[in-house]
Amino acid sequence: MITTLQVGEKTYTVRIASSAPLLCLPKAKTPRAVGDWAEHDGLEYDLSDPIWLEPMELTLQLNGVYVPKAGDTLILKAFGRDLSVEIRYATAHTPFEGWTEVKATLADMTPLFGSGAISQASFSADNLASRGILVAPDWDALKREPERKKAFELSSKSDNGSESPLAKGRKERSITMDVWSRGVDCVNQHLDFCARLRSQVEGKWLLRGASYFFRYQQMELISYLPKSLVATKVTLQQYRY
Repeated sequence: MITTLQVGEKTYTVRIASSAPLLCLPKAKTPRAVGDWAEHDGLEYDLSDPIWLEPMELTLQLNGVYVPKAGDTLILKAFGRDLSVEIRYATAHTPFEGWTEVKATLADMTPLFGSGAISQASFSADNLASRGILVAPDWDALKREPERKKAFELSSKSDNGSESPLAKGRKERSITMDVWSRGVDCVNQHLDFCARLRSQVEGKWLLRGASYFFRYQQMELISYLPKSLVATKVTLQQYRY
């Protein structure tokens, strides 16, 4: 991809080996559970808290006149957006002669993944399909009975070693979902989906006529074909049944 970098008042034209790393929504930080003991039916989260993301670390290979240096802050043009990037360090002549490999941090995720402002909307497979996005959760995992969990008193064992739980319930679990965004506008469709994953903290989904509660955990980019396809594998937490 040929694009521009703005460093201070100077603008440089550079070639980036791949823009694909910019498409992966960073991993979510561990959310805060509320209550003395998480709900018997999964977990109880404070849904007034947004989904916080881990820092977005990037590895970019640049080819051009500009020679990046550690500490530089630059504006990278990508997908029609201005991205603020902070250079951690750069390695010259990597991976090839004349190229520079850059390790950087995205200073502001908002242009790519939205602000994370909480939304009460829900996901629907049919609605997503109308936007050019197809989803396929791991139905085999969803059909399995969740593992059981128990809550015990501080000292719950009797003389004969038996345990007396205060309550029993079902554990939260991770569910994977394959997601495909297709068509000439696949990148914008994908980034809009990522923004919704981040903002819909309740994570309510309507799939095959049934309601599910999935909170975003992490994303893996499987395939990227510009103006054709963005394919990802998303890990969600089923925290309520």
